[in-house]
Amino acid sequence: MRASRKSTRSGRWGKSARPRKIGIKLGLKGQKIMVCLGAIVVITGMGTVLCKGGIWEAGTLSAEANTTVMEAASKLETLMSFVIQNVTSEKVDDSLPIVEVAGAVKVDEGQKAFFNKLNQLELKPQKQFVYSEWFAAVEPQLSEKPTEATYSYLASLLYEAAIKSGLQAGARHLHQQLPEYASPGFDVFVRPGRNDLSLYNPKPISAKVTVTYTDDVPHITLFALSSAGWKAVQISVKQTYYKPESVHILDRSLALAGEVTQQAGQAGQLIEVVVGEKLLTKDFYLPSPTIIGHGAMPDELAAAYPARLKMD
Repeated sequence: MRASRKSTRSGRWGKSARPRKIGIKLGLKGQKIMVCLGAIVVITGMGTVLCKGGIWEAGTLSAEANTTVMEAASKLETLMSFVIQNVTSEKVDDSLPIVEVAGAVKVDEGQKAFFNKLNQLELKPQKQFVYSEWFAAVEPQLSEKPTEATYSYLASLLYEAAIKSGLQAGARHLHQQLPEYASPGFDVFVRPGRNDLSLYNPKPISAKVTVTYTDDVPHITLFALSSAGWKAVQISVKQTYYKPESVHILDRSLALAGEVTQQAGQAGQLIEVVVGEKLLTKDFYLPSPTIIGHGAMPDELAAAYPARLKMD
């Protein structure tokens, strides 16, 4: 018996059964799980090693450890099923949310199918993420191609979550006007093959993305291991508005003294995003003018309406 124990300790697994690496460790009643040549192996609290191919001694065996190979295999099958269920429902190491951002517009089921492809995306440490490359990988799985607005909506949400988590942006483009679904300072305009978004994770650990919904409004959350102590950065957004001009034009369809607003103006915006005390980005959207049509030539109306025939 002593010789057997000595042999076990010096060449414990033998050449054919030596485990390649430790895999998953779970607190399943004192048991540990490791990989043995690609198969699951159980080391019990009694020191018995059960593998589908047999039993190896890992210390002094109790009477209960003298199990037949067939019984051991049966017990292993039951435990394997239990382990798989727990691995899929529990995290090996708890993760905590870094930041959560919410959209401003509801999405339908077709859009959700696209948004959900972002679930479990891993922003790897000290690596660049390119939106178009990710889309190229998931596009074959989609039953319908997302619209340009849907494509940009998801990119804007991801960008906002990334920046608020302390990640860095590379390529980024703006719309001509801030869309209703984008938060000020976090607008992203992307088009496959043309405008793109890229992000860089400067951290030594990964961040993972989840997508959820509240009354059909999408939320994106970035998670990281709790042990990393990853915190969201302090961000402030400053908006400055610019009043639109009024432009007066001749419209022969109107009565001589007729007047109609043909286009409502839209104020311009300068949006500054500050991280801590450092200016991160400046987004500028040009104002669009108010266009007013008149039924008479400007010179004919100059005396009666001098103010309205000039730029305000």
